[in-house]
Amino acid sequence: MRVRRGSRGREKTRPFHRPARGRGGPPGGPKKREGWRRLVPRRRTALWCALGGTLAFIGALVAGYFLVDVPDPNEHATSQGNVWEYADGSVIARTGAVNRNSVPLDAMSKAAQQATLAAEHRDFYKDPAISVPAIARAVAANVTGGTRQGGSTITQQFVKNHYLTQDISLTRKFKELFIAVKVGQRMSKDDILQSYLNTNYYGRGAYGIQAAAQAYYGVNAADLNAEQGAYLATLLNAPALYDVKKNPRYRDRALARWTYVMDGMADKDWLTPAERATARFPEPLDFKPSAGQAGQAGYLIDAARQYLLAHKTVTEAELEAGGFTIRTTFDKRRQDALAQSVTSELGATLRPDTRKGDENVRVGAASVDNATGNVLAVYGGPDYVKQYVNDATRRDVQAGSTFKPFALAAALEEKAKDGNGRPITPGSLYDGDNGYAVRETGYRPGNQGQRDYGRVSVRRAMVQSVNTVFTQLAQDAGLRNVRGTSVALGLPDDTPELAAVPSLPLGVATPSAVDMAGAYATLANHGLRNAPRMVDRLTAAGADRHVPEVAEERAVSARTADTVTDVLRDVVDDPEGTGRAAKELGRASAGKTGTTNEKKSVWYVGYTPQISTSVALFREAPVTHAKLAMDTLGGESVGGGTLPARIWTAYNRTALEGEPAERFTAPGGVVPDGGQVKKKTGPSGGPEHKPKRGTTPPEQPAPKRPGGKAPDPQSPPGGKQPPPPPTGSPGGTPPNDPGKPDPTPDPDPTGGGPGKPEEGDRDGPGRNPGRPGNDPWNRGS
Repeated sequence: MRVRRGSRGREKTRPFHRPARGRGGPPGGPKKREGWRRLVPRRRTALWCALGGTLAFIGALVAGYFLVDVPDPNEHATSQGNVWEYADGSVIARTGAVNRNSVPLDAMSKAAQQATLAAEHRDFYKDPAISVPAIARAVAANVTGGTRQGGSTITQQFVKNHYLTQDISLTRKFKELFIAVKVGQRMSKDDILQSYLNTNYYGRGAYGIQAAAQAYYGVNAADLNAEQGAYLATLLNAPALYDVKKNPRYRDRALARWTYVMDGMADKDWLTPAERATARFPEPLDFKPSAGQAGQAGYLIDAARQYLLAHKTVTEAELEAGGFTIRTTFDKRRQDALAQSVTSELGATLRPDTRKGDENVRVGAASVDNATGNVLAVYGGPDYVKQYVNDATRRDVQAGSTFKPFALAAALEEKAKDGNGRPITPGSLYDGDNGYAVRETGYRPGNQGQRDYGRVSVRRAMVQSVNTVFTQLAQDAGLRNVRGTSVALGLPDDTPELAAVPSLPLGVATPSAVDMAGAYATLANHGLRNAPRMVDRLTAAGADRHVPEVAEERAVSARTADTVTDVLRDVVDDPEGTGRAAKELGRASAGKTGTTNEKKSVWYVGYTPQISTSVALFREAPVTHAKLAMDTLGGESVGGGTLPARIWTAYNRTALEGEPAERFTAPGGVVPDGGQVKKKTGPSGGPEHKPKRGTTPPEQPAPKRPGGKAPDPQSPPGGKQPPPPPTGSPGGTPPNDPGKPDPTPDPDPTGGGPGKPEEGDRDGPGRNPGRPGNDPWNRGS
């Protein structure tokens, strides 16, 4: 014990602590580690762990080097083809013949070689065979679940193309690493570059730079100039995407990549400043499909091919290598019916030889099974060999007012309220006058024919496609909600021009015909979404390959979807409905027309309880692909309710032949029109719609006024309209400015920026609908 005196002279004692043995530390021994410090290894432990890990890694590399041999080249790409089948197993076409012609390095122009190096590996002749940073990036991305990566040196890419597969995985990456090291030891840089240029896939079925030079420019590889070589090098990054003839909508991306390659050549002094300054993009030759893809076969193959590539089921190079049997979802009988309906209706209407306005008319159409999402038929054009851009899957045609149901669905799903705080229903009243300003934004859309509708219900506005009502409704629902609902129903999130702007509900976005048919199928399926699928089975060498499963998802409530369906039935059934031509089908159906500014595109999208079908019609300049205005076609004023609706009706008549005339049901009921009782006497040609017990029956169609105009559903007895409310009226818009509406710019995506509105849906009557003989759409029915 140690003794010390306290402050007052008293002795105090405390125990004596011997220093820890071997430590010689201060009394009390080493300081005890507490808290988070206990979790940190001591320095000596960390050093031993690091040393052990390093030795283990080096051992793995050594073992891998000796265990992984250089395999034989993968020869499967040289002789096999693909078999594309309808859903019933009958053959659509056989494709996949490989175009390959290997040439020595001195038979490739120096400019083409340098362009490839500028695009893929600028220091190829200085760098080793492998890129450790690229491997590290791939490992991190794949392990953490990020974007899958496979960046490599030219030697590694050659190994992948020549010896391995296109699979992007850690296993393949490590095999590629060891094989690349050995190849780098056995082959010279010139030999590797020569083999690389002879094994790359350039698109259009061309393997190797010689085949690519012929396919894109009709010259030999030795005659390629710097600009042409740079474009072929651009294609290595994404052959299908950057083919400016097959995919003109991605031309800007291809040009940006080409510019990157050309700048790289200048940076390496392979081009002089003067040569770079005067270089111009070299337009490739038009794509020439094989004869086996003539007619509709090429469009079906192209659509299924896009589906497989988009879902990363296979790579483009694997497909071109061949050996696959692809069973699609296309129904042969319905596919034939769709093609025949388009051909017949266009042939009966258009006279391009004598009417200039009938020239260059194109149609994109798609039909989807509501319950499964299976794409039953697509129409991409008259003949794939003559017109290879697939009009059924392209995303550069504005949807017009076929987008309005998505705005209504958003308002119902979000339980949105109008400016007076009342829940929005199909019976909600809005100001339908032309140029009515939307609150907060001040946006003033135009109605067809600059027509004023006064106070009009949402249901009536859908029937007559009143633009001003839906811009107000979308603002009340929230533009972001409208956009989100359209994506939930089935539009791709990256759909061009799908932005939360005031003109969104008028259809400035450009989804494909397949996208629109799929989104409407979700409404028909009571709000349950099955993403459109085009491939049912994929086999190679007798073994099944994984095909993405379609998981059914709840997009909107059944009540929301069925309410929208109930409103869209009036578009067909009402004598003033813009889709009344579809009533000739004689079955229960719902749908919506769409027409954009200058009538550069007109649509009809509709559905029966079984299938949903979209038809888009537009004119396009053959070379620039710019959309052209349509005033009349076949001598009649054109709109979504004319030729597109007739094609839709003709197709569905044949497609549903022999099937029962099903009725629409509403298991969850429908949202009533502001307390009004809605009761249908029966759909067009179909049985009476009878909601389940406990649900609100539909509203009785409003009686005609003198002159043919129907009163609003919320009108008081006697047909008198309620006085317009003060500021803060339903829809939340301020009083109408008596001034003229703002002029509306052209929304054509080829000539303007995003968010440009359409002038107004041309499907509205635009005339006194009660005046006999004043309807150019009347075909004697």
